[in-house]
Amino acid sequence: CAIPYGATPRAVSVNAKIRDLRKCARFIDGWFDAYRDAAEWIKRAQEYGLRTGKALPTLFGREIALPEENEDAMRRKAVNYPILGSDGEIMKRALIMCQHLPLAVAVHDSITCDGDIDFPMEQLETISPVRIPFAIKKTRRWE
Repeated sequence: CAIPYGATPRAVSVNAKIRDLRKCARFIDGWFDAYRDAAEWIKRAQEYGLRTGKALPTLFGREIALPEENEDAMRRKAVNYPILGSDGEIMKRALIMCQHLPLAVAVHDSITCDGDIDFPMEQLETISPVRIPFAIKKTRRWE
């Protein structure tokens, strides 16, 4: 769902294959009504970004400068950077914890290993200042 990242009714229309832009706008409004805490955080992140030229700090305290573009782009990036920056920091720490495993590939927010291995779940779930749920899926073939 791209709504937290600033999706417009047109973007929702394309992604959800809904032609009615008013319906898409109502859907966006409904999302913000349903997730009021997230909506408040998004508003705060955007205001902070416009005021300081930086995104809110990531979970690990890293501050990321926002490129000085138009206001809409800065608003989107002010929300996007702390989320994806935190995700990247968590993945890097997870990869370090898993360096002894037979790693096949790491893509976005998943780590794929080759063989029947035991992941260090207890360590992984305490990797960040907030609880991050991890899921393991074992398959015979890479999906």
